[in-house]
Amino acid sequence: TIPPYQIGSDLSRADKLCSDSAAAAFLGGTRWRAWLSTSAATTNINAATHVGASTSGWIRADGRPFATSMTGLLAGKIFYPPSLTEMNTYRKQAYAVATGTGPDGAALPDATCGDWTASTGSTWNGNATNTTGNWTFSFVISGDACGNSLTPVYCFENDTGMAAVLAPVVPSTGRHAFVSKSAWLPGGGVSSADTLCQNEATAAGLANASTYRALLTTTVAATDASRISLTGQPWFRLDGAQLVASASDLAAATADTLLTSLNVDSTGAYLSNQNAWTGNAVAPSSTTQILNCSNWTSSAAGSAWWGAATASAPTWWAGNMQACNEVANLYCFER
Repeated sequence: TIPPYQIGSDLSRADKLCSDSAAAAFLGGTRWRAWLSTSAATTNINAATHVGASTSGWIRADGRPFATSMTGLLAGKIFYPPSLTEMNTYRKQAYAVATGTGPDGAALPDATCGDWTASTGSTWNGNATNTTGNWTFSFVISGDACGNSLTPVYCFENDTGMAAVLAPVVPSTGRHAFVSKSAWLPGGGVSSADTLCQNEATAAGLANASTYRALLTTTVAATDASRISLTGQPWFRLDGAQLVASASDLAAATADTLLTSLNVDSTGAYLSNQNAWTGNAVAPSSTTQILNCSNWTSSAAGSAWWGAATASAPTWWAGNMQACNEVANLYCFER
């Protein structure tokens, strides 16, 4: 971590922080760069250019792939969120990371603490537990954020001759999960939601398409045995990223047991800022704190809980509430 206003418009102090941190963690490499941008008013640096257009990609400290190329990164193809420190510890609630950078890797105006030299002002931050564009472009912090706080930065190795980072692959015994491409309006009950999931699985050519279920709380928990088996193989996104370490982890996924977000839809597209209906504010295994549009039978029944599809933290399940007469996507799981 570093005070934002002490980074400097040439970013050298942040780059040194990255190099020193990598050395302390014995990560190797000689060229490390911070994912930060500055405006045209000073050095006019875009983070993507500063880090370098590497074609080999990057892995996290635990060996899981973050992205396989800069092209993929800027297209939102994030396999596992950058939520681990150089010491392989999980950031959890300390998810804010200074970037001043949009999803396209370019500087965001008026939100870089005066190009990292001013103790007043605001800064755009990324959410380290999120994927798609939210990992770098999530929210603004104002007030004393520039002068009276420390902030972490994202660090990227860019040595020549780096080994290629390969995309993960779903094992033959793994089960699939996706967020629906189509939004769903409550009504018709959970069977209507299941049908949407099954139709999209069929259109995608997925095996066992008729077994897919929408992960929704009804009178029983979303992970009740009548809905989804927690004793089988874990689930994987369609791009190969593993969602949970074991199937049973899905039951308590609001306790930070997701390995990545469920933001890949049935066509393989990476969604950004999509909400998915869930139905309670606790966990997929819970039947308390329920708001679910009268068991999903009515679009005029008040409001219901949804989760943020780009999140791997608890907000993936309990993000907020919205009216039942609005649409949201569905989390679809092979039973």
